[in-house]
Amino acid sequence: MPSNEIEFYKGKDEELFLAAWEKKHGVLSDDAQEKLYLAIGDEIDRQIKEGEHKFGEVFSYKGIELGKSDYNHFYELYLFDEK
Repeated sequence: MPSNEIEFYKGKDEELFLAAWEKKHGVLSDDAQEKLYLAIGDEIDRQIKEGEHKFGEVFSYKGIELGKSDYNHFYELYLFDEK
């Protein structure tokens, strides 16, 4: 089963997300960050497939906003951009 990878459009978007995440949930190791991103990818994939989330809306994971969602079909990854 392929993983549901995620990416941020801009580095500052990722930095804002990570700062908010670490403030609420604690500091992440590199391994923990990778696992978190895979969990986020799985969750947005599930929500898209079940109609709970639509592209272009702000996506949140465990109370932390990642930004507006999109999908890149060529690279097969979910994208997030600051709202």
